[in-house]
Amino acid sequence: MTFSDEQTLSPLPMATEGASLEERLFLSNLSLADEFDVSMAFFNECVDMNHFLWEFQRDPTSRPITAAIFAVVYSLIVLVGVSGNICVLLSIGRTRSLQTVSNLFIFALSCSDIVVCCVSATFTPYTAFTKVWVFGVALCSLANFIAGTSLCFSIFVLAAISVDRFLLIRFPLNNQLRHNHALLIIPILCLFAMFVSFPMIFTQKLLRMEGYCGEFCVEDWGTNELYREIYGTILLIVQFFVPLLIITICYIGISVRLNRNILLRRKKMGNSWLRHRQSMADRRRQRTNRMFILMVCAFVLSWIWFILFNLLRDLGLLPYFIREQEFLYGIITHAIAMTSTIWNPILYALLNFQLRSAFLRLVPENARKFMAKRKFGQLGSKSKLTPRDAKLVAPTLLMASVGQQKHRQTAIALTAASPLVLST
Repeated sequence: MTFSDEQTLSPLPMATEGASLEERLFLSNLSLADEFDVSMAFFNECVDMNHFLWEFQRDPTSRPITAAIFAVVYSLIVLVGVSGNICVLLSIGRTRSLQTVSNLFIFALSCSDIVVCCVSATFTPYTAFTKVWVFGVALCSLANFIAGTSLCFSIFVLAAISVDRFLLIRFPLNNQLRHNHALLIIPILCLFAMFVSFPMIFTQKLLRMEGYCGEFCVEDWGTNELYREIYGTILLIVQFFVPLLIITICYIGISVRLNRNILLRRKKMGNSWLRHRQSMADRRRQRTNRMFILMVCAFVLSWIWFILFNLLRDLGLLPYFIREQEFLYGIITHAIAMTSTIWNPILYALLNFQLRSAFLRLVPENARKFMAKRKFGQLGSKSKLTPRDAKLVAPTLLMASVGQQKHRQTAIALTAASPLVLST
């Protein structure tokens, strides 16, 4: 089951699971033509897919109003996803203190999300509503491969982050991943994702089908249907279940370790100041772990509907009302899956003080002054800010969270030097 974006477009139950929209249309339209005894000659030279589907199936995706609604939805996803992840890349790239091992993985994840926005969130919806492939032979072979690689790479990176966090919490003084390890692991994960998705290049073919207008990018395994089923099963396990198992084990181990350390400190630490400082460090670690867990949850909740839709369809277990409108439900689940590209920047801004401050530094100076003016006014001052005042206040307000974070880090470092504190 090749759970890339082209799957939405697979034909009938147990048909090619990575099939494109055109393949499903072709086969379903043939069955409709037989059912209604439609002669191709009646349509003169060729059949327009959208017209045909509306006449015989009342398919909403063949209507301009539906296409317009989804065009707005996908445009917002691409706009927010690309701009948000570019902000992440710029923030990490320009701020040396943010270039930690975990943030290097986040950097790679943002790159993957941008690729998903540019490929999966553009080619698939366009093809879903035009019902033909207009992007040429090369992209027919590469688009599905790129989409599958991006999906595999993203979940592999999330698994790598969970392993990094587990090693950091479980072995704080040893066995931690370093920058050079991360810079080696990231390309290895990318190559492995490409290897897993590689068969998609050779099974996607651009065809013209007699009686139908346009060209169609379809997945064709020839007579090797057994190979398709074996590949689909292996891909489902490698692409989804194994990474999720690793992530689950790591975060359960992290939670158990953190809770145990907190209990031990409460028993051993008598100094209230040290206990307070260490509790702050524990809360910071828990907040960071919570952010990564929410990243995984957002990814899974975004993709699970799309994967379930394709899995149930391929097993012939879709409910009747969904089978009647597979195109509509397919594109809905695909749009939900594409929202996975927008959640990570939002989570970073909400839960990571340093990244949030780095995001704010990307805001132009005039906009920062304006925000500082409004902030100053909300504090209850009745006097107006002069340009000189605004210039002084803006950086102060903007950098407040950064200064607080540095203060906390300094206090934690001093606390760690005490023999009374247990390391985590």
